[in-house]
Amino acid sequence: MNKTSISKLVALLIISISLKSCSNKLKEFNQKLRIGPISSNSFEVMGNKIPLNGDNWYLITHNLNRDQWLDIRLFKIEEGVLAEYITIAYREKVVARGGYMPSKVCNRKNLYFLNMLANTRGSNQECWLVNHNTGLSFSGNNKSSVETQKYVADNEILLPKTVIQRFHRFANKRSNYLSVSYHYNPEISE
Repeated sequence: MNKTSISKLVALLIISISLKSCSNKLKEFNQKLRIGPISSNSFEVMGNKIPLNGDNWYLITHNLNRDQWLDIRLFKIEEGVLAEYITIAYREKVVARGGYMPSKVCNRKNLYFLNMLANTRGSNQECWLVNHNTGLSFSGNNKSSVETQKYVADNEILLPKTVIQRFHRFANKRSNYLSVSYHYNPEISE
């Protein structure tokens, strides 16, 4: 083996150990989360503070899938109606496979407002937008969607026909991925 081959092997070993350490921290964080009321005006995800609007927020589901994506969902319910909800997606640094894929949402043209500073594969990604969504159903087969559907049904929560969405996405090749989507029921949100 020559010096170049040994250097590459050592670099791969260091990256592997680093990724294992990161995934263990994320797994520990996920295990500490508890379903139920949130007693703060913010929700912290691996050192990132997510501001919450007012009181009465509930953590309804959190899941870490085998690809190390953490999916978190928070609800704010007023008189049996979904007033607001937040979805949070988080993943630690992706070194392999060229980094994060560009955001399809950040490339959309049919939005009320879009501020896209960057959206490059494996490099900087930063955008925020305002949009509306109709036909709210929380459909999907992933664990978080199924648990959200069950929570809505078990608690007989009325869903709005339309929500206003505020979406934020941040990632770069040296940082973690964070996507936060706030959804407001325009009929009852403050």
